Amino acid sequence: TPETRAIVYGMQMRAVQGMLDFDYMCKRKKPSVESMVFPFAGNHLVKFYWGTEEILMPVYTTTKQAVEKSPEASVFINFASFRSVYETSMEAMQYPSIKTLAIIAEGVPEQQTRELI
Repeated sequence: TPETRAIVYGMQMRAVQGMLDFDYMCKRKKPSVESMVFPFAGNHLVKFYWGTEEILMPVYTTTKQAVEKSPEASVFINFASFRSVYETSMEAMQYPSIKTLAIIAEGVPEQQTRELI
């Protein structure tokens, strides 16, 4: 919907900027990405563009922090590698506010895929 917001797992700057560009072109009122999770760096802000304006997006070190501080997010977009996508996806599904999970990974073992779906 035009109000759907997401949390992106992984520092996929180009993908997020592409989503924001699409949102802006579609005349969304707010970006569809509310925050990001990157466990390998401390909490920080990352600069993106919303049309011609610069915006700062929060990056958290844990999914728990992102979910707590991004109350509008109902989608979790997981860019984790095939080695950690299972654990991070299972964690995201523990939170009642996350209604949709998108996994962008190749090579996920079949048994883990079956458990996720």
